[in-house]
Amino acid sequence: MTRVLPLPGSDEHTEGCPGCTGERYYHNAECRRRAAQRGRQASPEAARDEPMAALEDQPGPAPQAADVGGSQSSAAAVAPVGEEQMDVTALTREPKEAEAAAETEVESADEAYAEAAEDDMPQPHTPMQRVSPGWRQEYDEDDGTPLDPDRVAKGVARELAFMDELGVGEDCPRPTDGTKVWSCRWCHRRKGDEVRSRYVVRQFRDGGVDHRAHAGTPGPEAVRILLILSIVCGLFAATADFSVAFMHTPLEEEVLVEPPPELGRPRDVVWRLKRALYGLRCAAAAFQRHLCRLLESVGFRRGRAAQSIYYREADGVRMSVHVDDPLAVGPHAAVLALFEYLRSHIAVKVVEELTDKAGVTYLGMLYRRIPGGFVERIPPGYISSMAEALGVVRSKPPVTPGVKVRHLKPADEAPLDPARHRLYRGIVGRLQWILRVRVDLLYAVKELSRWLQAPREVDSIAAKRVVKYALSTSDYALTLVPTPGQTLVIRGGSDSDWAGCPYTRNSSSGAMVFLNGALVSALCRTQTVRALSSPEAEYYACCVGIAEAKYVRSLLADWGFQARMYHEVDASSAIVHASRIGLGGIRHMDVRFLWVQDEVAEKRVEVRKIRGDENPTDLATKHVDAATLQYCQDAVGLRPWSAVQAAVLQMMFHGGT
Repeated sequence: MTRVLPLPGSDEHTEGCPGCTGERYYHNAECRRRAAQRGRQASPEAARDEPMAALEDQPGPAPQAADVGGSQSSAAAVAPVGEEQMDVTALTREPKEAEAAAETEVESADEAYAEAAEDDMPQPHTPMQRVSPGWRQEYDEDDGTPLDPDRVAKGVARELAFMDELGVGEDCPRPTDGTKVWSCRWCHRRKGDEVRSRYVVRQFRDGGVDHRAHAGTPGPEAVRILLILSIVCGLFAATADFSVAFMHTPLEEEVLVEPPPELGRPRDVVWRLKRALYGLRCAAAAFQRHLCRLLESVGFRRGRAAQSIYYREADGVRMSVHVDDPLAVGPHAAVLALFEYLRSHIAVKVVEELTDKAGVTYLGMLYRRIPGGFVERIPPGYISSMAEALGVVRSKPPVTPGVKVRHLKPADEAPLDPARHRLYRGIVGRLQWILRVRVDLLYAVKELSRWLQAPREVDSIAAKRVVKYALSTSDYALTLVPTPGQTLVIRGGSDSDWAGCPYTRNSSSGAMVFLNGALVSALCRTQTVRALSSPEAEYYACCVGIAEAKYVRSLLADWGFQARMYHEVDASSAIVHASRIGLGGIRHMDVRFLWVQDEVAEKRVEVRKIRGDENPTDLATKHVDAATLQYCQDAVGLRPWSAVQAAVLQMMFHGGT
């Protein structure tokens, strides 16, 4: 969906307004005032002669296509004041009465905006505007598409009911001593057939760094480790959803906010929060502390490697919590009893079991049980939306995600215009999110990410190639099928491309970590130190890979498991340097990289040799040919979903492996 923007220099265009330039879904205060002024000058006869046409034009401007992959929009679209807040009865009055009424209403709207605490954001609406179907058009926070007003009204009513039931705030007089009263707004997102509405505090707009806002979450490695453990140990796995999680969290500090306008509170009354709201800097960390106290009270121990992983030794239940999305693994009865206990303190909306009958969506990805393991997939339509934004849906797909560019023409290095620059950033951001599954895109997306600040024509062409390849392989899924047995083995691997960057001559490091043969982690990075030789670059990559493997071992230790660890490289020089003590011939190397030698000497890790053509991390260091790409995809378990389904059917009906 494309938004029609006013032409620069026209009366409808306001210099510096994010809504006029297409950067945001809302217009700033100056643009709204100019729109109100134009409303005063409009002909009253037109309003009298065409009342129904004026009513149809009441909703706000058409939504802009989302800046895909970038940060989520922080405000809904807002139409100019003069167009959305006009009294409907004025359209059928006599001309003089209509003109006077319109001017009075616009002046009242201007005063409301002037009184708002923060003038450059859309302001809260009156109860009639918010809940009356058809009166105001709301837009989805993620993609800017219009929402059904009836569903928005139901979402707002549902959220207000939660706030009243939990006692989120209490009325108090507006302070006169300068105490900050935070403004709030409604955010709406489409969730299936419903609209989820949240009353959000605008505290993050204050800027600055605040340690209270930090609430660490486990990465995708924790999710995969739990799923692998459920297969290896024969445990039950289930996810859940904490509904309005933050509202269950008692606040430990005093915060004053503007109450929801639907409550009809007078201007001199504000809310003193008793429980957290979304948008508070301290909300996520406060909920983590609240959940930790609940779990520790029933015998859980908090992990050290990550803040939101828990283990109860008594019954072997292990848990990972990503903000308000828990994943638990353990005996069937113990896991269900845990969620029942949490339901008595927090609203647990649904508990989904990870079975082979239906897929489960967790943290945006689709998970499904298959014989001997799990499958992790990207949601349908995610990649095709990027292809539509770039206009490459019907383009011929390439056989690899990228190729090395050797000679550039001056036209290739021309910078992108602001609109294409914004689209490029969004595309790269969305590609980065799917790398947890599409490890075959690691190197190509890493190279695109290096030019986010100043992309060129050649980078735009490279991004289109990656998207076209991803679209042609959009059904690829990552299979997590660990080898059976109680013994856990961490196998790491690394590779490097020495001086691969033609501009800086920096090398690239690629690393992967497997747990009992199932991929847990994969990464690709540009080395910050300029290696002077191939053995030096290989050793730096070895350091990256072993560090990632140590993190996986730390997570396992927090869940009560010990694992044997070894690391594979295809360069004998890296093995030699990791097995000695001291700098040796690489005398310019910083001693901070020598920690790997200590790990090897104390036998906490073993470094082994692997053939170069058998090393799957090769795809994370350079653009490879089609044959090498296919081999590496098979080695990491990246296969078409149709092939996985066919293999499952073969195992079910023919006993195949």
